[in-house]
Amino acid sequence: MINNKYLKSAALISLLAGTINTAMAEEKKHALTIEASMFDVEQTWGDADWFGSDDKILPGLGYAYKFTLDNNIFIRPGLVANFSDIEVKDKSYDDYDGSLKVSSIHSYYVDAGSKINDKMSAYATIGITSATIDRTGLPAGKETGRGVTLGLGVAYNVAENIDIDFKYQTTDLEFDVAGFTENYEVSLDAFKLGASFKF
Repeated sequence: MINNKYLKSAALISLLAGTINTAMAEEKKHALTIEASMFDVEQTWGDADWFGSDDKILPGLGYAYKFTLDNNIFIRPGLVANFSDIEVKDKSYDDYDGSLKVSSIHSYYVDAGSKINDKMSAYATIGITSATIDRTGLPAGKETGRGVTLGLGVAYNVAENIDIDFKYQTTDLEFDVAGFTENYEVSLDAFKLGASFKF
């Protein structure tokens, strides 16, 4: 006959294991993300027609925390910083040479979405993106600006702790130009592919 003491020990171990597993599952609200972002840069200033446009892939690193609500709805605030710079040359004229450099791109955002099935979820993004604009030519100057970021994305769970994200985001940055009524605008459109490691 099995000793009652062993039964109690086995039950205690089973309960402890279940508690640990549940805690581990509940703790996977944090996520570190690495991403590659294809940024497309467009410039606008009144009727100016000498601006160039360009795109570049920038690496990024981010962190997010996920709150899960009822009916598989979630809210996920986070931040991401993109490394490297984007340089855009203006169109060449005989007596003119200008360029734009965009650097220090980082965003604070909130994703709000829902699970589609056990593997896939979809979400919308709203946030604030900051970037430093350094222009030579007309208009000239260096300034850090902030703009509202909007986006859409999907995530696919490829392993227990790993999600693959594909998202599109757009941001408009606006700057005053001394002596002119029209503002100078820089649009940053980005397609992002990332991997999130949940813990």
